[in-house]
Amino acid sequence: LGSGGMGKVYKAMQTPLERLVALKVLNPKYAGEKDPGFERRFFLEAAMTAKLHHPNTITVHDYGRTEEGMLFIAMEFLEGETLQQLLAKEKLLQWPRALSIVAQIARSLREAHKLGVIHRDLKPANVMVMHEETGTDMVKVLDFGLVKTFAPDAMPPIHEPELTQAGVLLGSPLYMAPESAK
Repeated sequence: LGSGGMGKVYKAMQTPLERLVALKVLNPKYAGEKDPGFERRFFLEAAMTAKLHHPNTITVHDYGRTEEGMLFIAMEFLEGETLQQLLAKEKLLQWPRALSIVAQIARSLREAHKLGVIHRDLKPANVMVMHEETGTDMVKVLDFGLVKTFAPDAMPPIHEPELTQAGVLLGSPLYMAPESAK
């Protein structure tokens, strides 16, 4: 279905449930000796994302490591287009539609923030828009893979040197808060 810097996403069947899923397989170059804290961060971040249950947030069904050692996340499969694709096609959205899309994104983030989760890579490519039979848009915020927690009891603090590398830039530079680059 797609690929990015962290891995690839495939359309897959979750057995024995016979459920279509979007299966994100992470690039093995991020694990192991090059970044010893990556695997622990991945599991902590996946666990936090799996706690999000808002209708405007992608649902995580499962995550883990295959027998071959590949890290994966199984998420709900969505049919639609990203906000990036929609904007490229339509160029300009009518303000009521734009307002509806932004409000749904904000509701997703509100739930995440209540749980102490910050997205860190929110951009049009990480927002899926599905056109409903009612003529309205249903929006889902995707890819919480770079989450950061700010609630003290949300998850164990990530301050250990092997988990947080100084000087590592996470996110898409064009969509990052300026203070993230400092």
